[in-house]
Amino acid sequence: NIIFTFFSNIKLVLINFIIMVPFGIMLAMMYRAFGYLGVLFLFFPIVLVRFTFSLYIDSKTQFIQTVDALMRAVEARDKYTEGHSQRVAVVVDMLARELKYSESRIEQLNMASLLHDVGKIGIDDNILNKPGRLTEEEYNTIKRHPEIGYNILKDVKNLENIIDLVRHHHERYDGLGYPDGKDKDNLGFDVFIIQLADAIDAMATDRPYRRALSQDEIETEINTNSGTQFHPEVVQAYFRAKAKKNS
Repeated sequence: NIIFTFFSNIKLVLINFIIMVPFGIMLAMMYRAFGYLGVLFLFFPIVLVRFTFSLYIDSKTQFIQTVDALMRAVEARDKYTEGHSQRVAVVVDMLARELKYSESRIEQLNMASLLHDVGKIGIDDNILNKPGRLTEEEYNTIKRHPEIGYNILKDVKNLENIIDLVRHHHERYDGLGYPDGKDKDNLGFDVFIIQLADAIDAMATDRPYRRALSQDEIETEINTNSGTQFHPEVVQAYFRAKAKKNS
């Protein structure tokens, strides 16, 4: 969308303008008053701020890479869902942009996408890789992974905003999900973005008890379960985004 793209980028231009105009005026004043020494004096704090910002960016990049490596390690234990979190993040990014989310909010959702299944690290390998349908007891064990993931992440600094997304990504619009059985009135909207993206990739992946569904079959399932399992607004956003992508 041209208008959305324009206004998303104009914010950065305005911020840059607001910061740089006073700086330019101060630079001119310092030069007139003190010559080149005044210019050098003004540049010192600017260089320091830039160096600090570079350290922050490097630290943030390393953090994201560590999260990605952690999820690759978790998924390496489960041969049926290897690469699942990265694919979920792609769908989440598409949905969030269609819903006109800010870049910071998209980044937050992408982090939740990468970490949503981290609780599987606490599930036995024999259950994760069982070459057949799970028993009821085994399925109940698998259903513990959102809560396990929540407990792993709840004390990690800077992840406070995504732990509820990790805990509730298997809840449903009608309240029949797990682990807490919460419905649309007791869940944040962002949960349903992760939930739909997670379900789409699960349906598109071969499992021991069924083959992967075709794109048409997946879309039929999404439409059928809109308003029960899935949030109708998120479903509509998905089909709008798909239509734009295919046009």
